[in-house]
Amino acid sequence: YSVQVVGGNADKAEYAPGETVTITADAPASDKQFAKWTSEDGVTFADATKATTTFVMPAKEVRVDATYEDKIPDKYSVQVVGGTADKTEYAPGETVTITAYEPASNMQFAKWTTEDGVSFADATKATTTFVMPAKNVRVDATYEDKITDKYSVQVIGGTADKAEYA
Repeated sequence: YSVQVVGGNADKAEYAPGETVTITADAPASDKQFAKWTSEDGVTFADATKATTTFVMPAKEVRVDATYEDKIPDKYSVQVVGGTADKTEYAPGETVTITAYEPASNMQFAKWTTEDGVSFADATKATTTFVMPAKNVRVDATYEDKITDKYSVQVIGGTADKAEYA
């Protein structure tokens, strides 16, 4: 019986029932990766997720298909608005160190924010860390008006209207 391999090839053209068929997927496009083998002819693959695998030939013609999916990048980028990161790309699980830019003289660092679901070690510190997820991340340094120092006044022989003054 023959084996039709879509997106790959078999080690030979025809097989007897019960023979082991070895199939190999074609090399994927640069932005794709091999996903799995599929067939509607009832064959059981030794490992459908391997680009090269085997199955036992049934007593009929068989078609098998190599399927591909978008390639998962090995590293992801961090965009830091209002600061810098220690690198530009990270593998998932790596620790990312971010540092806010020095604020203008009338401002002070407030906190780090993101809409990408990462948890900062301390969002209120100008330099902090987070663990890189398996996606690109944007983080923003936020600033606020500088808190003016307050001073205490000690009045001798009189009273003051409040205890601290800016």
